[in-house]
Amino acid sequence: MVNRCVLIDDEQYAIDALTNYIEAMPNLAIVATYTDPLLALSELNKQAQIDFIFLDIEMPGISGLELGKELREICKFLIFTTGHPSYAVEAFDVKADHYLLKPITLSKFALTINKLLSQEEPKVKAKPEKRKLQFVKGDQKHSYHFIDEDNITAIIADRNNVYVHTLQDGVHEVRLSLSQVESALGEESFIRINKSTIIAKAQIRKTEGDKVMLKDGKTYVLGSIFKKAFLDFMQANLLR
Repeated sequence: MVNRCVLIDDEQYAIDALTNYIEAMPNLAIVATYTDPLLALSELNKQAQIDFIFLDIEMPGISGLELGKELREICKFLIFTTGHPSYAVEAFDVKADHYLLKPITLSKFALTINKLLSQEEPKVKAKPEKRKLQFVKGDQKHSYHFIDEDNITAIIADRNNVYVHTLQDGVHEVRLSLSQVESALGEESFIRINKSTIIAKAQIRKTEGDKVMLKDGKTYVLGSIFKKAFLDFMQANLLR
């Protein structure tokens, strides 16, 4: 992607220097340069979105700080280029993205641009490892039962007990709270439909009103607190 750049400086040699730097970078392109800040104000308000505006501060007619306030909304990145460090605080009050002190070197310019563009790149979040409910304790000491998640139809809380219902292996009691089981299973394959029931999404056969019927023939009631999330899930997976 090529980023559109505008240069505003009343000194032509300063514009020429930045022009050389921008031409050296393949991801930047100049769309306009101005030595007259008032002309820049007049014309840029009619422009489409600009990616970078490089703006001097001490200029005749209108200062770069004043001009920056007017142009801030039309650009992604506003960078002040000036030989006066005393304006730094005021520049960032204008919500400038950076403040480059003259003389500006190519290396400093390139590092600044790359840093700003890298902040825009979407961060790839590491997908959290899915915790699986694999084994539950059996009735005897050191006895455990393996539970395949694909075999689970529903998890039901009954008073202080939580039961995992499966297609082929019957019902297993787990020594966890319903919330703990919900966290262990995750939201990808399971959804809570009322205060005491979590169901497997793949086991839903049909819904009628507040009733949710599963493939094993059992029917559960959709609670009002969980209704919106459930309907959003159904809408997101509706064949269109």
